[in-house]
Amino acid sequence: MRFKRLLLFCLLAAPVSTGWSQITITESNVATVFGSRTAVTSYVATSFDGLQALAEQTGGNQTFDLRSATFEQDDAFSFDALIVTCAETLPGCQDPALNTANLITQESYGGTASDSVALSFFDLTNVGLFFRGGATRGDFDETNPGLEEASFTFTPAMQLMQLPLTMGTAWSFDTELSSSDLPGVVFEMAERYVVDAWGTLITPGGQMEALKLRNETISGFEVAPGVILVDTSTTIQFLTKGLLGATIELDSEGAVVGAGYTLNTDTGQSVDPGSEQPRQATLAQNYPNPFNPSTTIAFDLSQTGPVRLAVYDLLGREVAVLIDGLRPSGVHAATFEAGALPSGVYLYKLETAAETQIRQMVLLK
Repeated sequence: MRFKRLLLFCLLAAPVSTGWSQITITESNVATVFGSRTAVTSYVATSFDGLQALAEQTGGNQTFDLRSATFEQDDAFSFDALIVTCAETLPGCQDPALNTANLITQESYGGTASDSVALSFFDLTNVGLFFRGGATRGDFDETNPGLEEASFTFTPAMQLMQLPLTMGTAWSFDTELSSSDLPGVVFEMAERYVVDAWGTLITPGGQMEALKLRNETISGFEVAPGVILVDTSTTIQFLTKGLLGATIELDSEGAVVGAGYTLNTDTGQSVDPGSEQPRQATLAQNYPNPFNPSTTIAFDLSQTGPVRLAVYDLLGREVAVLIDGLRPSGVHAATFEAGALPSGVYLYKLETAAETQIRQMVLLK
């Protein structure tokens, strides 16, 4: 189910160093992450080398290294989320099954029209994170131009997390999924969750302290009177306090059929904001922002080394190189002059020998 894979990609992941103790995810951790607007880009596996054995690892102080597989960026899953309050103009906000949720996020996705709107409805409590459903309005169907609305709901709400979440935590529930796209069709779902491992998750985007959550789903719906179609699948989720993450999807036979990880576009890394992992450099937000026509970009190096600071447009084209060479430890700054460029969002990237960081800035003329 595409919506479920999308939800898992967008909610889960963060950092670690081998040998750290396992983490515990609490209501406070979840609330902190949802309270910060985060731009996330997802990467999907194009090969599954090494992932079968990784999905089967259990126990403490494990190393979950995804780098034996290959990944490519999935533009369909690039998204930016913002907490909102329900309003009459927003999709789903007239539905009593959705509009009383205590946590509502509005998401924008790469590749969709600017007037497209997508909302997700959650309940966050000290015992869990519950997903009620979602609603969209936009031009998502290339074969049928024009704005369309759609929604889906879980009855009862799907419990994505039991809090506090730590090694050995387990829960299960049954729910029904209904969608406005398929009126009269109800998917029955039995969900089983268990945290069966903890350790270090390593992706091409960084190193993360994570819990390994195994989610088994049995779903079915009536395709004809008396004929029930049943599907069984398993998703391995790597959960962190930063709530970015990685996933591995298994079919009914236990074979890997999909995988991916997420990257925080604001930092360029899959790094938990609460991690104790030291950084080699700190890239500050440019000032002023928005700007016209110039702005200052500052960064702090913890040690002497090669540095490259460059600016790109949203198509990935390099528009300026501000610094390219050896710099001593300490605070540095560069001025970006954008008088010849059009208004819009630009990315600036700091590269050192140890890491890469990316931030956004807005040129407003």
